Amino acid sequence: MKQSVLTVLVVLAALSLLCLPALAIEIGSDTATIYVTSTPSGATATDSGTGKTITTPGNFVIYTTGTPVDHYITVSKPGYYDYHYDAGSVFTVGDYVTVNALLVPIPTNGYLSVSSSPSGALVYIDGVYKGVSPLTVTLAAGSHSISMVMSGYNSWSGSTTVNAGQTTEVSATLTPSVTYGYLSVSSSPSNADVYINGVYKGDTSFTIGLNPGTYQVTVKKSGYTSYTTTATVNAGTTTSVSASLQPSANAYVQIASYPSGAAVYIDGSYVGNTQYSTASNPNYLNAGPFTPGTSHTLLFTLDNYNPYSTSFVLSSGETRTISATLVPVTPVITTATLQITSDPSGADVYVDNVFRGVTPVNLNDITAGTHTVLLQNTGYDDWSQSISFSAGQTVERTVVLSPKVVPTPTSTPAPFIGLLAGLGVCGILFAARRR
Repeated sequence: MKQSVLTVLVVLAALSLLCLPALAIEIGSDTATIYVTSTPSGATATDSGTGKTITTPGNFVIYTTGTPVDHYITVSKPGYYDYHYDAGSVFTVGDYVTVNALLVPIPTNGYLSVSSSPSGALVYIDGVYKGVSPLTVTLAAGSHSISMVMSGYNSWSGSTTVNAGQTTEVSATLTPSVTYGYLSVSSSPSNADVYINGVYKGDTSFTIGLNPGTYQVTVKKSGYTSYTTTATVNAGTTTSVSASLQPSANAYVQIASYPSGAAVYIDGSYVGNTQYSTASNPNYLNAGPFTPGTSHTLLFTLDNYNPYSTSFVLSSGETRTISATLVPVTPVITTATLQITSDPSGADVYVDNVFRGVTPVNLNDITAGTHTVLLQNTGYDDWSQSISFSAGQTVERTVVLSPKVVPTPTSTPAPFIGLLAGLGVCGILFAARRR
């Protein structure tokens, strides 16, 4: 009897070993995959369903035979905002879900907008000169010191905190300084250029604050003889200079440009920049004197505008007004545009294997040449095409994606067949024993 039972156990063990490969195949195939990538890579991805963490790019393996749970994917990287994606809770065998996380950097800089009344003050931030008020500068987040200095006014200083991604505004009202005096200059006729110690300061009539002392004042106007005098400025008082200009036999030009700010060259020599001027309020750059009857070349240059050149010959005592309307430079287009849509939408778009967005998308920075465009969408076959682009060209593509054909898994009755075979053998042995 013992020998018969032992024989039955050996047979059952042998049949069970024959069934093991089929069982292993069945268990191993009950999985789905969530593939996670990020830009930039090297981020930490966490799956709420499995509680596992990976470094991108990488896979989460999901078992489809267990109780369905929500798989909420979180992708994190220092210096970037977290990216979240709900991959769902129900998966079938062989599902392959791709998650592409485009991480957005967390701003570390903010902006400081500085203004003053009156404007034109010299602005220093953390002791470094930044420009003339009003101005806006980019700064690291944190506390910063600000100081403003302007001739004829007391300096101003303060501090403020700049927050990342935000604009902080600082405005200062400057108070006149009693340590300065004032010089008021007028002329007949008006709109003459005023130079103080050889430096251009403005057009008559105007008043300027100066340190106490003695200054050389020169008043010039095209078609008139220059006027020069000395003036003493005292603290807390105003010194007045009035220039009566006399007509000159010399020849002059007064120059303007639209837009203003153009550099002006006469016979190759720089003479200054045009000033802001309107028809109702002309404000010319004056040049001369010139010898009557001689030819001169006048050139205007301004960034982003075509140069403008002309020539002139003046008569004795003539003052000629020359105005130039500058023409903007036509920009050179070096890139092309790709407009791509898909059915269904929401497909990931890659250009030369670089992720560029999700359909529908408009990319206007494609360099001229041939590029490989790839579309990927979960549950659909990849679409790829090599496209040639010319500078200034717009290429449109509408792509209909083909659903993937997923084979239906079949189960094997091997465990059940093995059990029936074992029971049959046992029955035969038992019947033989009774005989």
